[in-house]
Amino acid sequence: MIQPAELDELLGRWWFNYEEGHFDVLRNLITDDAMFASSILVAQLVGGVPSPLPCGIANGAVRLVDGALKPSKFEVVLDTMVSIVFSSVRG
Repeated sequence: MIQPAELDELLGRWWFNYEEGHFDVLRNLITDDAMFASSILVAQLVGGVPSPLPCGIANGAVRLVDGALKPSKFEVVLDTMVSIVFSSVRG
Protein backbone atom coordinates (compact mmCIF):
# COMPACT_ATOMS: atom_id res chain seq x y z
CA MET A 1 0.00 0.00 0.00
CA ILE A 2 1.27 3.45 -0.92
CA GLN A 3 1.69 5.69 2.10
CA PRO A 4 0.60 9.37 1.96
CA ALA A 5 4.13 10.54 2.92
CA GLU A 6 5.61 8.61 -0.04
CA LEU A 7 3.15 10.24 -2.43
CA ASP A 8 3.81 13.67 -0.92
CA GLU A 9 7.55 13.22 -1.42
CA LEU A 10 7.07 12.14 -5.05
CA LEU A 11 4.86 15.14 -5.84
CA GLY A 12 7.37 17.47 -4.17
CA ARG A 13 10.20 16.04 -6.29
CA TRP A 14 8.06 16.29 -9.43
CA TRP A 15 7.04 19.94 -8.96
CA PHE A 16 10.53 21.07 -7.91
CA ASN A 17 12.16 19.52 -10.98
CA TYR A 18 9.36 20.76 -13.26
CA GLU A 19 9.70 24.36 -12.02
CA GLU A 20 13.50 24.23 -12.28
CA GLY A 21 13.35 22.83 -15.83
CA HIS A 22 15.16 19.59 -14.96
CA PHE A 23 13.43 17.63 -17.71
CA ASP A 24 16.06 14.88 -17.71
CA VAL A 25 15.15 14.18 -14.06
CA LEU A 26 11.41 14.22 -14.91
CA ARG A 27 11.90 11.51 -17.53
CA ASN A 28 13.25 9.22 -14.80
CA LEU A 29 10.35 10.01 -12.44
CA ILE A 30 7.57 8.72 -14.73
CA THR A 31 6.59 5.30 -16.02
CA ASP A 32 7.44 4.34 -19.59
CA ASP A 33 3.75 4.43 -20.53
CA ALA A 34 2.91 7.63 -18.65
CA MET A 35 -0.02 9.67 -20.00
CA PHE A 36 -0.14 13.43 -19.54
CA ALA A 37 -2.94 15.76 -20.54
CA SER A 38 -0.54 18.55 -21.54
CA SER A 39 2.70 20.31 -20.71
CA ILE A 40 2.09 23.50 -18.78
CA LEU A 41 3.97 26.38 -17.29
CA VAL A 42 1.83 27.82 -14.51
CA ALA A 43 1.92 31.62 -14.49
CA GLN A 44 -0.64 34.37 -14.32
CA LEU A 45 -0.19 38.11 -14.67
CA VAL A 46 -2.84 40.57 -13.53
CA GLY A 47 -2.16 44.17 -14.46
CA GLY A 48 1.43 43.25 -15.32
CA VAL A 49 2.06 41.82 -11.84
CA PRO A 50 2.37 38.12 -10.91
CA SER A 51 -0.76 36.87 -9.16
CA PRO A 52 -1.48 33.50 -7.55
CA LEU A 53 -3.95 31.27 -9.37
CA PRO A 54 -7.31 31.04 -7.58
CA CYS A 55 -7.38 27.22 -7.54
CA GLY A 56 -6.75 24.05 -9.45
CA ILE A 57 -7.51 20.34 -9.46
CA ALA A 58 -4.91 17.61 -9.93
CA ASN A 59 -5.84 14.01 -10.72
CA GLY A 60 -3.49 11.18 -11.41
CA ALA A 61 -2.25 7.70 -10.76
CA VAL A 62 1.05 6.31 -9.50
CA ARG A 63 2.59 2.86 -9.64
CA LEU A 64 5.41 1.16 -7.80
CA VAL A 65 8.14 0.42 -10.39
CA ASP A 66 11.39 -1.27 -9.30
CA GLY A 67 10.79 -0.11 -5.72
CA ALA A 68 10.09 3.53 -6.61
CA LEU A 69 6.79 5.40 -6.96
CA LYS A 70 6.29 6.86 -10.44
CA PRO A 71 3.38 8.80 -11.92
CA SER A 72 1.63 6.93 -14.71
CA LYS A 73 -1.13 9.48 -15.35
CA PHE A 74 -1.26 13.17 -14.45
CA GLU A 75 -3.88 15.80 -15.30
CA VAL A 76 -4.03 19.36 -14.01
CA VAL A 77 -6.94 21.76 -14.51
CA LEU A 78 -6.26 25.34 -13.44
CA ASP A 79 -8.80 28.06 -12.78
CA THR A 80 -7.35 31.17 -14.42
CA MET A 81 -10.51 33.29 -14.27
CA VAL A 82 -10.34 36.52 -12.33
CA SER A 83 -12.11 36.07 -8.99
CA ILE A 84 -15.03 38.37 -8.24
CA VAL A 85 -17.57 38.60 -5.43
CA PHE A 86 -20.25 35.95 -5.98
CA SER A 87 -23.12 38.36 -5.25
CA SER A 88 -22.05 40.51 -8.22
CA VAL A 89 -22.61 37.52 -10.52
CA ARG A 90 -25.86 36.30 -8.94
CA GLY A 91 -27.01 39.66 -7.55
